[in-house]
Amino acid sequence: MSLINVNEAKKKAEFALGASQSANRSGFVANPYSSTCMPSVFCLYNQYFNPYFNPNLNYFNNFYTSTPIFNFNPFNFNISFKPLFDFNSILSFSPSKKNSKATLSLSEVGYSSYKGEMLASAVKRRIKGFNGDCAYNVRLALEACGLGTGARGNGYQYADILSQNKNFKEISTDGLDLSSLPAGCVLVYGRGTAGYSKKYGHVEITLGNGQAASDGLTKNIREGARVFVPV
Repeated sequence: MSLINVNEAKKKAEFALGASQSANRSGFVANPYSSTCMPSVFCLYNQYFNPYFNPNLNYFNNFYTSTPIFNFNPFNFNISFKPLFDFNSILSFSPSKKNSKATLSLSEVGYSSYKGEMLASAVKRRIKGFNGDCAYNVRLALEACGLGTGARGNGYQYADILSQNKNFKEISTDGLDLSSLPAGCVLVYGRGTAGYSKKYGHVEITLGNGQAASDGLTKNIREGARVFVPV
């Protein structure tokens, strides 16, 4: 190689280095194997053209595509990503296929009158009339008292929700008059049970006076509910 060619190559190398540093400062990363540069977050076509691109040194491709860098794979490996958590399973519940029969009585579970009275007062303040928001009002009452878990569902799904809530225990309803329950017990009716919705069921909280509340006031508590007591 002649002295002129060496000097010219040196100038080209210095120019390429300067272009690379400029691209990095502007948020782009130089691609030594391409006629383009790529941004640091997304690989996009851009104006930073490399005049000294050598096709013999480009082992992958002459340009990057608009595919996000997280999915870009020059080796064509079959890479896939799966979420660590299914957030839908955290925020909602489906009914359990297991029909567990509660055997404990009210006196055996350790009813908390403090939590019960607090929960009854919270739901009572939300009474406006039945409009299909029973589960919504019960959830807000639970959260207002610090007894909720953030889980949500339809009325009948509260059987599963409260089964997984450490603040409640299910009791047996054998021979139990539901209107005699103390304040703060949660009554969960399955779909179509006791005349409630065949699609959503119903959920409400006892007030300790023979009545219960959710979005509306139930003056005569119906039989057929599963009972969850605050403990």
